[in-house]
Amino acid sequence: MSGPVILLYHRVARLETDPQLLAVTPERFADHVEVLRELATPMALGELVRAARTGKPPRNAVAVTFDDGYADNLENASPILHQHQVPATVFVATAGIDNTREFFWDDLDRIFLQPNHLPDWLHLEVGEKSVDIILHEAAWEKHEGWNVTLPDDPTARHRSYRQLCVLLHNATVDERHRALTQLNQWAGVRAQPRPTHRMMTPAQLCGLTRTGLIEVGGHTVNHPLLSSESGAVQHREMFDCKATLESILQRPVTSFSYPFGGRRDYTADSVAAVKAAGFDFACSNFPGPILPGQDMFQLPRMLVRNWSADEFRDRLTHWLGQRAPVQA
Repeated sequence: MSGPVILLYHRVARLETDPQLLAVTPERFADHVEVLRELATPMALGELVRAARTGKPPRNAVAVTFDDGYADNLENASPILHQHQVPATVFVATAGIDNTREFFWDDLDRIFLQPNHLPDWLHLEVGEKSVDIILHEAAWEKHEGWNVTLPDDPTARHRSYRQLCVLLHNATVDERHRALTQLNQWAGVRAQPRPTHRMMTPAQLCGLTRTGLIEVGGHTVNHPLLSSESGAVQHREMFDCKATLESILQRPVTSFSYPFGGRRDYTADSVAAVKAAGFDFACSNFPGPILPGQDMFQLPRMLVRNWSADEFRDRLTHWLGQRAPVQA
């Protein structure tokens, strides 16, 4: 059964390393937007949700969303969206807008997957779990195309990156912060965001939304794994995120997306906290169209990768129910 579709992007950028496959190049994003204009009915997310609630969404309705709040959403994605008049929603984790830190997966990329000299050994405790990191390479190679979807780890650095991503993903915010502090001290690197991995500043958030084509939604403060946090922490993450964004933008922020967003990444308490904070609807990160009777606080989304125009076209036509599925 077909229905409206919400697309999930993260970044529009060219990166030397992209181990989480978060980036779509500007050229390919432009191709995607052209395909959207050709095959779909692009809509603002709020309008699509309101239409879905009435049971009368336009045929082939699609909304574009971004998670996290990287500066390249403004610098690279916004001009393309404006050129083609395609609306979008950017979900922002507010801790990053002070530009003093990177997300933990970017921190780990900066420490382990960039050329630098690291000590041979580290014992790291993350909550109740611990890991021993042993690095024994005589020489460093980037393996620029490596990502976490590949089955093999070409070096001990890649193995460490994968292992620590899992540990920090499952950790609480406090545990994650302590582990990253220790990791940066161990590596002897400055915990400072790279220009290529910055979040938007308050001024940039205001610039992003100035024309009204692009809206901003909440994505918590610290991008926690909500299912690992107490109810009190979850409420604080929702309320503080909304208050910060509304203070910056001077307008209501009504939409939300769950960090990570898989079915195990948040709980019924998380959904209740989103509602209590005053958001009108929320997006998850599991695939599917919006069907009749859909829970508007667990909206499915289709994750988009750095696909060619032809591959994106094939996948979009499948998602919209226009033809048979393609191979994953």
